[in-house]
Amino acid sequence: LRARHPDATVMGSARHMVLPGLVNAHHHGRGLSGIQLGMPDDVLERWLIDFWRMPPLDAYLDTLHANLKMIRSGVTCVLHAGYAREWGRNEAETRAALRAYKDAGLRVAYAIGVEDAVTLTLGDDRALLASLPAGLGARARDLLAPPADAEIERYFELVAALHEEAAEDGRTRILHGPSWHLWCSAGLLDRVAADAARRGLGIHMHALESPLERDYARRTYGTDTLTYLEAHGILGPRTALAHGTWLSDPEIELCAETGTAVAHNPSSNLRLRNGIAPVAQMLARGVAVGIGMDSWGLGSDDDMLAEMR
Repeated sequence: LRARHPDATVMGSARHMVLPGLVNAHHHGRGLSGIQLGMPDDVLERWLIDFWRMPPLDAYLDTLHANLKMIRSGVTCVLHAGYAREWGRNEAETRAALRAYKDAGLRVAYAIGVEDAVTLTLGDDRALLASLPAGLGARARDLLAPPADAEIERYFELVAALHEEAAEDGRTRILHGPSWHLWCSAGLLDRVAADAARRGLGIHMHALESPLERDYARRTYGTDTLTYLEAHGILGPRTALAHGTWLSDPEIELCAETGTAVAHNPSSNLRLRNGIAPVAQMLARGVAVGIGMDSWGLGSDDDMLAEMR
């Protein structure tokens, strides 16, 4: 190395080791931990209710805080699953978070979140709403109200605009981010897949994180989750699925056949009681598996070396 690069600056000593920058394959840019914000660990589906009640934070400062913690543990590239901290502020918060990555000097593949069919339960939301007191029921209905068509159009316009802007920045890529297949209509998934193919964009979404999700998806789709996603054009070499904790053997084979990657989040799976992902089976079948911290690492400190351990 010294012979080939005689003018290079030499850092460290014989007691140091140099390795490539680490890649955090799934993150949300949350700098303050859930515990700090009053959200105890729980089963995923119950924890999500607390997550929705989390106070909105400054997207730039919170993401920058997370970035500084990741840099400290050697992370230089992040796949960010973006969700607005405050409903209706998707564009403003996305731009603020992207500015935080630029200021921190991190490379980011930023999946802009979208959904159009949110559910409160993995069951019958209508029965739940009917059982609630009037005031609480009205608040719950507001959460379930599908976005206006204009809001979905703005999402696709934002993806197009930011993709064009990112072309001039070698550290930023824009991805489609349908948040969770159960919260996206079939029509939205079809449109995401078509737009991603046309623009050459990646897709990042949560899939098969919990056993309740797996069972509900089977009842809802009448087939397994990945067969359903493949039918809507979501799978492929430009797609990374977050978690994959409950992939069946046929679904692992489908990942391998389509080139779909999986972002494994061991600490998050532990803390939110989702189980242990079949990583050995995925690797044996040639599936590309990355490691992510999900903004919910074991010590809430975004330490990638601890996550690998």
